[in-house]
Amino acid sequence: MTAPLIELADGIVTELNAQSWTQTFTATRVYSPVVDLKDLKTLSVMVMPRGVATTIDARGRVGLELSIVIGIRKALTALTNAVVDPLLNFADEITEHFRFLNFNPVGSDTAKYVGDEMVTDENWPAFSTEDLETQRQFTSLHSYTYHLFQ
Repeated sequence: MTAPLIELADGIVTELNAQSWTQTFTATRVYSPVVDLKDLKTLSVMVMPRGVATTIDARGRVGLELSIVIGIRKALTALTNAVVDPLLNFADEITEHFRFLNFNPVGSDTAKYVGDEMVTDENWPAFSTEDLETQRQFTSLHSYTYHLFQ
């Protein structure tokens, strides 16, 4: 049995890698976003399982709230709008894509659940000013919460 949180993270990685985007990358699932700056010459998109909250509603149905973080990082050649704007636009592109996309893989352990839709997305702050200033690196973290009912 695979934990629903891992299945969701893997599903998001698969979806990210299957689409055409304005930026080129290969998404990976990780548990820690720590990357050596010298390895960030190309765009890094990381999907991190974050947490699970379980609820029981008035009818006795079990609900899961699964939190996932998508991290977007890249070393910058310059701190100009022409360099940073496309990365910020790309981060928004990902959020727009996943906002109404449901995950419920048939035959998977999460197939016993219904829903699997995004209920919250958070990207605050939109990027790390500290990373821009101290490391010349664009870092944007997007937290998504999906809700499932059994």
